[in-house]
Amino acid sequence: MNFTAKAFIIVTIFMLSSILASACSSKEAPATPHSSPSSATLSSVDNKSSSIDNESSTNQESISALLVKANGITEISYDLIIVGGGISSESRVWLKETKMKTDTLMNGKRTYCLFDLEKDEVISYLPGEEIATKQKICEYDGLDNITPMDFLGYLSENDYKLTGTQTVNGMECEVISFSTEEGSFKEWLSKDHGIVVKFEQNLNGQTTTSEYKNIKIGAGSVPVGTFNLPEHIQVIDLNDIMGNVAKCR
Repeated sequence: MNFTAKAFIIVTIFMLSSILASACSSKEAPATPHSSPSSATLSSVDNKSSSIDNESSTNQESISALLVKANGITEISYDLIIVGGGISSESRVWLKETKMKTDTLMNGKRTYCLFDLEKDEVISYLPGEEIATKQKICEYDGLDNITPMDFLGYLSENDYKLTGTQTVNGMECEVISFSTEEGSFKEWLSKDHGIVVKFEQNLNGQTTTSEYKNIKIGAGSVPVGTFNLPEHIQVIDLNDIMGNVAKCR
């Protein structure tokens, strides 16, 4: 074999060895591990979480400030419209300290009620009638004695969220929503007075709305003599007749 042939064989063997070595190296190379989140990414997530917490805290502080305004209301009058859930009623309501009067038209029937919140009693009578009935407030099954301040209790008992602002009956309101085991609820909270101007509840697929209109707050909102019972009316105490007191305990 001449020199040229030997050289060709040596070069060929060398090339084959290089190819095999390269192939083995490629198979044995470990897979590239998944990249970990960078410190910048983690920092961004932390900042977003902190921002959400701060916003929630600010919202709660804002609502708490509004509720303080409502706590100072001792005299108020308004119209109350309730629609839904098989109910349709219109009421005119006067409230001053521990006294309340409602004039309610429901399904074509008008009823007057005088509430004494301190004594926990309510006297009810119909126009033109000479007899009224007295019972404990806990036995009263009407909805017209729920004030715009009463709905605020839901906010202290449930986690809520602000969903925007809206003007209702001439008042700019914070719109608040929350849910319980019973259903879902929305409140329109007046920014000026801290009271609920509108309340909406959805229970078992039925929606009922309570809306407060023509609201007057402060001295003079309740005319003198509003809580006087007509002189010709005789009051029958149902607590004595039916033992309603025991049912309230």
